[in-house]
Amino acid sequence: PSEVVLHIYDLSQGVAKQLSSALLGKEFKAVYHTGVVVYGIEYYYGAGIQTGHPGMTEFGKPMEKRTIGTTDKTLNEISQFVQQKGSEFSMATYNPLSHNCNHFSNAFSTFLINQGIPAEILAQPEDFLETPMGKMIGGMFGFSQQPTEYKQEVVQKEFDQLYIEDPKTFSVTLEDSQQIFNTFTTDIELKNELNKLFTATQDKKDYQITDETLKKLESSTVDENLFEILALIAMTSSVEKLTKKLQPFSFLEQQLQKTSEAFLRFVNNWFTEIPGMRDARVHASEWCAFLRQQMQSEDIKICQNACRAYYFGFARTQTYNNIKQTSPIRFLIEMYSVYVQKRATAKAYAACANLTCGCLGRYMLTIKPRDATAYTQFQLQIRNEVNFEAMSDVKAPCVQQLNQLVGKKEVKKEEDEMY
Repeated sequence: PSEVVLHIYDLSQGVAKQLSSALLGKEFKAVYHTGVVVYGIEYYYGAGIQTGHPGMTEFGKPMEKRTIGTTDKTLNEISQFVQQKGSEFSMATYNPLSHNCNHFSNAFSTFLINQGIPAEILAQPEDFLETPMGKMIGGMFGFSQQPTEYKQEVVQKEFDQLYIEDPKTFSVTLEDSQQIFNTFTTDIELKNELNKLFTATQDKKDYQITDETLKKLESSTVDENLFEILALIAMTSSVEKLTKKLQPFSFLEQQLQKTSEAFLRFVNNWFTEIPGMRDARVHASEWCAFLRQQMQSEDIKICQNACRAYYFGFARTQTYNNIKQTSPIRFLIEMYSVYVQKRATAKAYAACANLTCGCLGRYMLTIKPRDATAYTQFQLQIRNEVNFEAMSDVKAPCVQQLNQLVGKKEVKKEEDEMY
């Protein structure tokens, strides 16, 4: 059994409570966002159904953590539920008033403990639509207070699964970790701390790094072993305590990062947490240039890890303005063609091609609500220049979904796995 906790966030950061009465004629305590925590994982709805470390999602710290019950559902049953709901709660079906994060939390809570979330949270959109401003906005955008029937779009389960696991982190195995720790230090106390860290990441439990451990890491040699350890730290809330010297951009600025799988794992995991998301946006040009270089590496392992870091980490952080700044579409289309051509030399290039399409899809969905002209232009460009047929013999969910997004015909898919 696992305790079920509802995390309640205020997206307005206190502004709603201060100004809602004056602006709307009715007080709203908060602009609610919710996530449900079970078995040490927070489930929430935004860009599809997503998971993250409890209280460490992009929404900041919860204003309230409310224990709502205990569930006997297993992780396997939860995974099946989330997969079944993937189409209903997809990125495309999200609606800020009628089909949002709180509706998912309600459905998930009902599944777990046969009880929904508090009524005042679910009722907030209807309460807003009753205000004069709400009626005006509702009329402009076609919202109503009538129950909405949701039409489930047809999407591939494999693509849903990528979003369920998004953001996705990577780490070394238990056997490799012991070798890394032994090579990294002879300090018994530090080794014990590192073993606690590794165990916490594998058990999906939180880990609080000590100041003493941070000092030892700061004074250590910059090498693969350090990057593997930092990649583990980036999977815990201790990522917030990483000093500037131990953050990825510091290594990048000083050109100390080297070309390594370990550094790319660190970067990927860093981008999935709030400090890394900010970093990816503030230094979008520098990170984009670095990842492009790694994606063109002749070393397939470097190439694949760079594609993972780009898709699972970097691309999901980028805003519309970031995309305008870095102009990634042309490069990604070209890299897709390169990976498709290289498939004959290594099967892993198929995964690279798939992840590249995932990056294109993410960018397209970010552009769509902000710039209809650019979206149509890129849609046509991808439709004309991306050879989807070339990946028809492997299971490539991102390729399939991008194919659907730009309006090309469905490509038959075989059962050959690429992961």
